[in-house]
Amino acid sequence: GCQNGLVCVWTVPQDVFKVSQSTSSSSDEWWEQESKNRVKSGCKKVGEATCIYQLKGHITPVRTVTFSPDGLVLVSGGLGGLMNIWSLRDGSVLQSVVTGSGAIQNTTWIPDVGVAACSNRSKDVLVVNCPTEWIAANHVLATCRTSLKKQGVIGLNMAPCMRTFLERLPVMLQEQYAYEKPHVLCGDQLVHSPYMQCLASLAVGLQLDRLLCNPSVPPHHTSCPPDPVNWNSSEWSWLECFSTTIKAAEALAKGGPFPECFTVPDLEPVPEEELYHVMVS
Repeated sequence: GCQNGLVCVWTVPQDVFKVSQSTSSSSDEWWEQESKNRVKSGCKKVGEATCIYQLKGHITPVRTVTFSPDGLVLVSGGLGGLMNIWSLRDGSVLQSVVTGSGAIQNTTWIPDVGVAACSNRSKDVLVVNCPTEWIAANHVLATCRTSLKKQGVIGLNMAPCMRTFLERLPVMLQEQYAYEKPHVLCGDQLVHSPYMQCLASLAVGLQLDRLLCNPSVPPHHTSCPPDPVNWNSSEWSWLECFSTTIKAAEALAKGGPFPECFTVPDLEPVPEEELYHVMVS
């Protein structure tokens, strides 16, 4: 937390050692051999510290920050009594609470309950109920609200119909895609309907693709393979492809960098003779 109200989130890589399995029956022999291996191979540093989020939600200095046990959520408390609960999947604000009892001195996570906070003008402990189920149910709306706010659109709380529509947008996308996919594959439709394209474009414009197309893992575990039990990569692969196409087209039009999701496979170099024959033919 910073004095200007900014909350910066960094990923700091740790040193990784090569650990090899040993068939030695003696633990002393194993430790001696392992020590030699570490001296020979040395320490491998993976990357550098990287600032992944600069969260703007406080207008007073931030006094305390606490990570959730699963590393997916962060709570920050400010000098003015404002407490923000942030998602570390996309940087959206899941909930904001004003204690009204002075500066927040300390916060802590209570498993399966939420966040407990204490302030400097009260002897009471404020408990905010935000379990994992609540976060999952409200994450889509939080992402939409944060994206709209960045574009200068506010007042979503005063538009209940729009709130309901955005909450159901992922379900509508999957149902419409499942309905149109057989017709596109068999040739009845050459492309998806304009309605489907509008829904997908809206999801990408609200940055829901970052939430739906990526597994629910902490920022420092993004390079690790996701658990296949809890994550089905094919469920939203079509939306990821659509999002990559749109962002790559925008990069070409504006002359900007391509998105990280746009990758080109490493191809083996073609000999000049073969390349010449291809060009001639």
